[in-house]
Amino acid sequence: MGYEFTKVDILDVISGDTFDHTYTIENAFQVVSTMEVKATIKEFYDGEPVLLFSTADGTIELNGQDVRLIKSATQMILPAGKYMYDVSFKSLDNTVVTLFGGKFYVKSSLR
Repeated sequence: MGYEFTKVDILDVISGDTFDHTYTIENAFQVVSTMEVKATIKEFYDGEPVLLFSTADGTIELNGQDVRLIKSATQMILPAGKYMYDVSFKSLDNTVVTLFGGKFYVKSSLR
């Protein structure tokens, strides 16, 4: 397929604020608008997800090679702390490919 995992740390998340980040896939992997894409936020590598994004529920949008992760403020209620995440794509032949992920740091809201 011609792709490599890319580490992309997200260090500026505020608990209770809208989350809206767009990432451009710059390697040879071809994003297709009908792909199933999921992002999983976990406290530990092998832990249970504490937050999910997906194309199925509309919290991931695809536009060409751009992947947009979005959650409303009411959906972004996570305790402050250090998490990890990854974003996986299910290709048309049902192969699952994890293209990017990394640290996901949540800070407390000052409100």
